[in-house]
Amino acid sequence: MQARIWRSSEADGGAAEPAIAPDALERLRELAGDDSGEFLIDLFEEFFTTSRELVDEIAANQSSADFDALKKSSHTLKGAALNLGANVLASICKEGEIAAKEARDPGAPWVSRIEIEFARVREAFETDVRGRLSA
Repeated sequence: MQARIWRSSEADGGAAEPAIAPDALERLRELAGDDSGEFLIDLFEEFFTTSRELVDEIAANQSSADFDALKKSSHTLKGAALNLGANVLASICKEGEIAAKEARDPGAPWVSRIEIEFARVREAFETDVRGRLSA
């Protein structure tokens, strides 16, 4: 199942980058200490709950062309993604944050790419990372 975490991201033009960076997982394990598995599973589950709300906000803010809210939501999701090693997701959020700051077309494809990459991160967690953290 390791291959799933490394498959190319359709959301980022086929970049061969993992949905969740393995080095970030190791860094988080070191920070969490001996009970890292359960803690990190809880951390990722909280990330998915909170981030799902942010992804929905981004879509709603795109529809209403609320650039300030779009910038804030993109920035918040970018930071959360970076903390957990979802670097492609963070990169797409950065693109969105810059676009919103410049009040560029809110219908740009980066909004749908966030949704696609968020799903890829969740799949990588469920199919590969959760099992390794539970072991």
